[in-house]
Amino acid sequence: MASRARGKAPDPPKSPAQVVQVDMEVLLNNFEKRMEARFQSLQDQLSNFANEITGDIKNLRLSINQLRDQSSSVKAKTDALGIKVGDLDKQLMSQADQLDFLELKAKEHILRFRSIQETSKEHIRERMVIELSNFLQEDRQLLDSEIDKVFRVNSRFATQNKVPRDILIFFVKKNTGDRILQLHSKNKFKIDNKDVIVLKEIPHRILQKRKDFTFLVQKLKENNISFKWENLYGFNLNYQRRNYRINTVEDAQKFLEKVDLQKQEPLKGGSSLDLSTTEI
Repeated sequence: MASRARGKAPDPPKSPAQVVQVDMEVLLNNFEKRMEARFQSLQDQLSNFANEITGDIKNLRLSINQLRDQSSSVKAKTDALGIKVGDLDKQLMSQADQLDFLELKAKEHILRFRSIQETSKEHIRERMVIELSNFLQEDRQLLDSEIDKVFRVNSRFATQNKVPRDILIFFVKKNTGDRILQLHSKNKFKIDNKDVIVLKEIPHRILQKRKDFTFLVQKLKENNISFKWENLYGFNLNYQRRNYRINTVEDAQKFLEKVDLQKQEPLKGGSSLDLSTTEI
């Protein structure tokens, strides 16, 4: 009985410090478990994200390669098209040049006379035959037989600016017009003591091309240097008793760079000018 009465004694009560320590251990264990769970979840998310990024990169590379292939194909087609367009442009230019040449030939029998005052009830053919026969010192009837037709040209410019209309004369032979131009270059054709402008009929497209050479032509005229336009492209000029062929604007620029027209000195380095064209 005495032994049963002396059974196991109850555990002594824990001190406040021990209670706090136990609670802290429980909290730390729970915290570590939650952190491990969150870390594992984050790893899983990063792994999935990396897989997605890898897949996107692969798809992007595939798209880039496809675009490169398409770009190469487009470039090849564009190059082929460029060749075809270039060939077409050359053909069109060639045809345009042929048309210009034909138009030039068709107009080589025509001269345009400008700045001739109009008179009331004028007989323009008779008047021009008289004036030109005196200018050429040629028989009137003979000259009249060399003329096909004569008329004034109506133009908006003449009407708006109140200036005399131009006169066109169609000659039977080109030679008649050439004789007038040749004499006019030496001794100006005049009517009523006023200078008359005498022009060849040139196709508009050729005139536009000739404007590109204005910077050189003006200087040639200022220095009394003779030159002659070619039918379609460029012109020939005479400098220091030598003839030179100017085909392009680049040729004209080179000529001005190498020659001082004001000094009128011989060319350096021999008789030929180093142009991209053949000297005449």
